[in-house]
Amino acid sequence: MEFYNLILSRESIRNYDPDRPVPKQILEKILHAGRIAPSACNIQPWKFLVVSSPEMLKKVRACYSRDWFKDAPHVLIVVGSREKAWKRFL
Repeated sequence: MEFYNLILSRESIRNYDPDRPVPKQILEKILHAGRIAPSACNIQPWKFLVVSSPEMLKKVRACYSRDWFKDAPHVLIVVGSREKAWKRFL
């Protein structure tokens, strides 16, 4: 599939079945894709956190009150460092 067609066919999912978590293999593949994504000077100034436990999901959901968010079986949090995001070498 051409990349352009892939972009055109993508979807934004907003309906989740809390009883159907994403299999671990798929989560790992998603994380791996993010980990190897290019960044300026290949610094990759990001970290990925997967929240799956009911206790932590409750805490994360308290920060973002959208109806569709309350049923997601996992939450992927991406954090980055602005200080490390770009270094200009002169």
